[in-house]
Amino acid sequence: MSFQKILLLLIFIGSQCFGQTSMQLPSGKSLNATSQWQFVCESYSYEGFLTVQIAKTEKGGIIKLSIKTSSEKLMIGDRIFVLLKNGGLVYCTDKGNRTYIDGVSSNFYAVTEAEFKLFTIHSITDIRFKIIGTQKSFDSQIGFFTASNIPTIFDVYSKEVTAIDTKTEIKKLIK
Repeated sequence: MSFQKILLLLIFIGSQCFGQTSMQLPSGKSLNATSQWQFVCESYSYEGFLTVQIAKTEKGGIIKLSIKTSSEKLMIGDRIFVLLKNGGLVYCTDKGNRTYIDGVSSNFYAVTEAEFKLFTIHSITDIRFKIIGTQKSFDSQIGFFTASNIPTIFDVYSKEVTAIDTKTEIKKLIK
């Protein structure tokens, strides 16, 4: 019986060490990253969710934003604003690091070391982003949208509403 407990303990420890999520950059490089969070985007009727993932780099970090679009000519672009729980704001500019795979547009935004440190102190509440491109009839929307860190499924009988604890998950990337 003790051998089985030791084996289970080793499997658990191994899964914790090697179970990190990774982010694939357009260059092909892979980075340790947070899990992919689903932020609710009520005003974007084509999908409704913005997928957010953050990775740590030597000079700060990378924010990956992904959303479904109806055409590869429509993509996340331009600047983004990351709003923090303390009311702070992180502004990121578009460097053109985009991908479009299987109907999902992604863009990668770099943040400085100081900005990344803010993410470990304050949770992310909202992200303001823009979908750019050439729109045709029946395409998904273009323009600015706000995605919020609110629960997508919650207990209607509970008065407690919990958002994704982004700062705790980002802190794990530093260790």
